[in-house]
Amino acid sequence: MQYGKLGLVFTNHIKESMRKRNFTASDVLKVLSTGKLMKEKEFDDRYQNWKYRIEGEDVEGEKLTLIFSINKEEDAIILITGC
Repeated sequence: MQYGKLGLVFTNHIKESMRKRNFTASDVLKVLSTGKLMKEKEFDDRYQNWKYRIEGEDVEGEKLTLIFSINKEEDAIILITGC
């Protein structure tokens, strides 16, 4: 799946969050397109990357928060979790 020129990578963790919290890839795309970054990026020592938090509304108007990182080598957004 693509978001602009960037690929989207859904981790196993976000896939599980999607099942448990009943949101879809369409919801993720809407939040990425219309949501707002909520905090300064945070460095994740374990994975040696920066994590970002974005909040917005899904396609049904429900609040959805996503945590993601960016893999510059692969030109991809790594979707970590959602709630």
